[in-house]
Amino acid sequence: MKRFTSLLVVTLCVLSLAACGGVGNSGAGTPSDDGTPTTAPESTPTPAQDEIPALPSSDGKGGGLEEAPASDFEYEYDEELGGIVITRYIGDSTRVRIPGEVDGSPVTGIVGAFMGNAFTGSDMKAVYIPDGVTRIGREAFAFCTELTDISIPGGVTSIGDSAFYGCESLTGLTIPDSVNRIGEEAFYRYGKLTLNVKAGGYAARYAGRNGIACAFIGEASRLSGR
Repeated sequence: MKRFTSLLVVTLCVLSLAACGGVGNSGAGTPSDDGTPTTAPESTPTPAQDEIPALPSSDGKGGGLEEAPASDFEYEYDEELGGIVITRYIGDSTRVRIPGEVDGSPVTGIVGAFMGNAFTGSDMKAVYIPDGVTRIGREAFAFCTELTDISIPGGVTSIGDSAFYGCESLTGLTIPDSVNRIGEEAFYRYGKLTLNVKAGGYAARYAGRNGIACAFIGEASRLSGR
């Protein structure tokens, strides 16, 4: 009886080891003839056909994204700014790279162009602004509730009233030191937004007055606003 029980235990152990080894998740394969374990080659996963590579989100220039054609916008020439002001986006993409030039003139401003619906918002996720833009006007990106990727060029001097009103998904935005005016409620109903600003600069003072969290560019310290 004891011998039979011992044989049964040994048999169960062997079967258990065989089952674990067959799964192949441990990384060690079947030993070779000389006793050295061999590892099965890793397989490369096949991406789904509808998988879209993520676009870069750090340079603000759209990476490999091509400029949208002028036909995707409504625009006008502004004598004061000396260039084209984009007044409305009429394309259907959720990631847009604004052209640097339209009809032979530089794009220098954006006014209300990407404004979403006050009740339903907008599915716009990323907008790449050309370096020639100096003014981001009134309600330029208001109610862009899905916007997560945008960068303000270093030449921008003015951000208009309600420019980023209701951008609930936007968590970080760098305000260049060139900005010397930010309008009323430019950042309002913004969720968990942090402004990256120069210590002591105009944008830092604006953030402090309006209770907006900010981080100093190039420094680890952070202001929480009020």
